[in-house]
Amino acid sequence: MARWRRAGRAIPLMMFLAIGPSVFYGSSGTAAAATAQLTVPPAGLSAHVAKPTYYVTPSGRRVAAMAAGADAAGSIPVYEITSTNYGSIPDAHRCVSLGSYGSATGVACSDLYANQPVGGQDIVIPESEAYCQDGSAYPQCADVLMENELAQGNGAISTPHVAILCGHEFGPCVNGGRNTGQGIYTTISGCSTTPGTAWEFWTVDLAFVGAESGIDLPGDHWVYLASNWSSNHVIICVGD
Repeated sequence: MARWRRAGRAIPLMMFLAIGPSVFYGSSGTAAAATAQLTVPPAGLSAHVAKPTYYVTPSGRRVAAMAAGADAAGSIPVYEITSTNYGSIPDAHRCVSLGSYGSATGVACSDLYANQPVGGQDIVIPESEAYCQDGSAYPQCADVLMENELAQGNGAISTPHVAILCGHEFGPCVNGGRNTGQGIYTTISGCSTTPGTAWEFWTVDLAFVGAESGIDLPGDHWVYLASNWSSNHVIICVGD
């Protein structure tokens, strides 16, 4: 059986398939400085970046994307996905520092991706990033394990999935860049811009399912996601 090596001991890969409840969508560690989102998306996805169509305030008022006060901090961005407006969702991007060792820091980010509509349905994909950072450089992490799930405003949650698994027998982690991966997608049709419905999405990077999510920094020092970490919330709809 393939085994995951961590800090001198091995863990059966089957443990990663264990599914446990996920009830805390809070912060973990220290929020990391904003970085550019997904310079290289997971394999099989294009480098397109979607643009928000408009924003809605908590009271439901629509605000044009370029208007004053239209930002993800005070309102929820609405992305109408079309054959030309699709890809990574920049407003969803949110990062956290897992800890440091020497001059290197382990960083995890939660992201979303909306693929081109097929048959009148959007394909919404949870994405994760995890990397080692030393100033402006990205040294190679020895190991990375990140698991995620896709959450929706109506309470739906996708099956937890190992989005990033690299190091040792699983193949080397990225050297000089960021490790990215995707979870289990869902499809949706139509649109509702009301928060708390099925069209509100966010990615959750999971602290623990079958093993702890974490990063092995240079020097063989593990840092872990102490609690679940989520992307910002966005509304994703099928555009005209």
